[in-house]
Amino acid sequence: FHDMPMVPTTANGQPAFGLYMRTRNGDFEPFHMQVLELEGGRVKHVGAFFEKSLFARFGLPERLPADYVPPTAD
Repeated sequence: FHDMPMVPTTANGQPAFGLYMRTRNGDFEPFHMQVLELEGGRVKHVGAFFEKSLFARFGLPERLPADYVPPTAD
């Protein structure tokens, strides 16, 4: 069950994710952005940004439908 799906994007050349929270209506709204700082193939730091306007700036959806299921990694 996916109550907090993460949608991938990039920020300043680093991997980033928009984290969404399920609403009472069942759909998902933006919660925060996570930006990973990598060093030597490992995560050195994770920055969390709670400014919801960042989702649009990074091409992420304003909302996700209630039946959204994140894609699986191959």
